[in-house]
Amino acid sequence: MKKSVRKSVSVLLAILMILGMFTALPFSVSAAESTEPVGASSGTTGDCTWTLDDDGVLTISGNGAMEDYDAYESPWGSGVTSVEIEFGVTNIGNYAFSDCTGLTSVTIPDSVTSIGNCAFEYCSGLTSVEIPNSVTSIGNYAFYGCTGLTSVEIPDSVTIISGSVFSNCTGLTSVTIPNSVTSIGYDAFSGCTGLTEIAIPNSVTSIGYSAFYHCTSLTIVDIPDSVTSIGDESFWDCTGLTSITIPDSVTSIGYYAFYGCTGLISITIPDSVGYIGDGALYNCSAELEVTCFSGSAAENFAKRYGLKTNIIPFKINKLADGTVEIVQYTGSETNVVIPDSIFGRPVSSLGEWVFANNTKIKSVAIPDSLTDITTGAFYNCTALTTVTMGSNVTNLGDSAFEKCLFLENINLSASLETIGDEAFYDCRSLTSLVIPDGVQKLGSESSVGFGMFENCKSLEEITIPTSVCYIQGNAFDGCNSVTIRGKANSYAQTYANGNQIAFKAIYIGSAVGDANNDAKISVCDVTAIQRHIAEIELLTDEQLAAADVNKDGVVTIDDATLIQMYLAEYDVVLG
Repeated sequence: MKKSVRKSVSVLLAILMILGMFTALPFSVSAAESTEPVGASSGTTGDCTWTLDDDGVLTISGNGAMEDYDAYESPWGSGVTSVEIEFGVTNIGNYAFSDCTGLTSVTIPDSVTSIGNCAFEYCSGLTSVEIPNSVTSIGNYAFYGCTGLTSVEIPDSVTIISGSVFSNCTGLTSVTIPNSVTSIGYDAFSGCTGLTEIAIPNSVTSIGYSAFYHCTSLTIVDIPDSVTSIGDESFWDCTGLTSITIPDSVTSIGYYAFYGCTGLISITIPDSVGYIGDGALYNCSAELEVTCFSGSAAENFAKRYGLKTNIIPFKINKLADGTVEIVQYTGSETNVVIPDSIFGRPVSSLGEWVFANNTKIKSVAIPDSLTDITTGAFYNCTALTTVTMGSNVTNLGDSAFEKCLFLENINLSASLETIGDEAFYDCRSLTSLVIPDGVQKLGSESSVGFGMFENCKSLEEITIPTSVCYIQGNAFDGCNSVTIRGKANSYAQTYANGNQIAFKAIYIGSAVGDANNDAKISVCDVTAIQRHIAEIELLTDEQLAAADVNKDGVVTIDDATLIQMYLAEYDVVLG
């Protein structure tokens, strides 16, 4: 009841009591109205007391809870400019400061545990509020229509963001939601047209209906993989959204969830979503493309509404470490690009036999996120010619490329540590291969099958680093033209000599300046350069690279002089 109405009632009561006509009144007045007359400068509210000074400063004190009020019924009216709640007060009552449009500041002590429904509704002059960690619940509509509020930090004592709590806070640009929150209620931020992005923590499991309705400036929303449901109309009319990824924890998307998102051109929906409500993507951008799995509810939905689709051609397993393993290829492309992530989870491995017996694939690009290529991953891919391997693959399983008859080009990851038995058996078109440093064995000692490179009939050169300390006896059976390249006096040379395989000593990993490739820099390197210049004994390409210490592209007497100065401890840097 507004102040003017309540004052008129008080005056009328006084006149009627004088006339002795009080018992004939056709209406009654509440006890609160009769004991807390409008205009009073102090009074009680529940277990607490209040005082209001001439400047509009309202002080609440005491030990316990404030009174709950109906709309606009608090005894101090709407002329409050500042609220100071003293320690000892435990809760702020319903509608306590509703429609106090002149309120600009409020102090809430850490004795307060709850803020009632509509407590600060329509306090349009309030620009900031500090909610202490003692508060565990904030009521529905608590800050509804606080258009001057620009930022809010919800304390980590709160678990539920109530319905319409910040609805129509049009000036709100920043919201911090802690990991304690498990659900975002209906209309929680609806009409917050100034909100541009929001980070939803991975503690949240549900987003209520219309939670972000008409947040027209919202451009970024990261939905965590803790969320299981997205409510009806939750992002209705979020015209600033351009793309969104639904995590594979979500099982349902409500009616009209993204209705009117006219800027939305990309949405990724996992096959965990079994239900999508009617109109969920209605009236979005004409360019909208739905990325989804073949045969999923999302694909069926897209077809029903005539939306473009981008079908993910893989089936996956979620792993405990938060990554995914691709377990099946369901596409028909000849040039396959394996993504570095699917639904926000990094792709870390290719499952056993994932592409096995595929006769269409011609090339495969493996991302840097992938670390493991398991047994038979590309077994008998007879059309495969090119493999581009990411830099972080550490394991290449048994028979990984066995019977890839036309495989010509493959770069092995610099991070590779293990290569399984028969990994390249019968790769008849492979002409050269460089084994990276870090690999210690080519095949296992217990293997009774085919050799790792057996029957690679076109293999001409294979570079083997000094890290390799074991090679299968039958590793190169049927490789009649192969030359092993490696460090002089290495295990690779010993193996080549023992198996009647041609060997070529090369420069591997020696320092710049080691022109004679003896793993040290000495006057012998100067001599080697001089003999090369005099054409007495030419250096190999690898030795020339080491001898070109000034990096001018040619080996001259200048390089020999720099090495001499280096040995004499002049201040020179080789390379």
